Amino acid sequence: MSSLPPLQARHYNVEMVTAQYLLSGKLEPFGALMIYLNHPERVTFLVRDVTATALDAANVAHVFHTDELWVYRRDISLLHPRETLSPSTMQLLPAKEKVRLVLPRFVVQATVYRGTDTAVGDMFDALSGYWIMATETQIFPLQPVAAPVFREAHQLLINRAYVQSYQVLKS
Repeated sequence: MSSLPPLQARHYNVEMVTAQYLLSGKLEPFGALMIYLNHPERVTFLVRDVTATALDAANVAHVFHTDELWVYRRDISLLHPRETLSPSTMQLLPAKEKVRLVLPRFVVQATVYRGTDTAVGDMFDALSGYWIMATETQIFPLQPVAAPVFREAHQLLINRAYVQSYQVLKS
């Protein structure tokens, strides 16, 4: 009797922004990345080899390292894959819009994607899942940030729950 080969876990080098920390580590999804991130019953994500750097200089736990950290999806506002995700991993809809998104700590200027039959005003309401997939992003802090938060990202996942308002930008 032969045994099945072990499952090959894919690791993604990521940076995640929460209210208090910039987390850098390896996201270890079970299965396909976007299905894992958007699964309605999954509320936490496993991140390995984590460095957490406080966003505020006054935070007494300024930097810490840990082998494993489970992070609640609801606490992640931005998820930055440090390597470019393939089009099969991060599928983009056909119509694109340049937008400015206001989040609690940051303003993000990016290109986001919608279906051709989705009105711009319904763009975020009609998207399924928790994440807005964006490209060509620029991140602007609304207040001083002690952590070295990325200022640009080729690809970025933005937690829809954190978008307070958005503006479609003219070309």
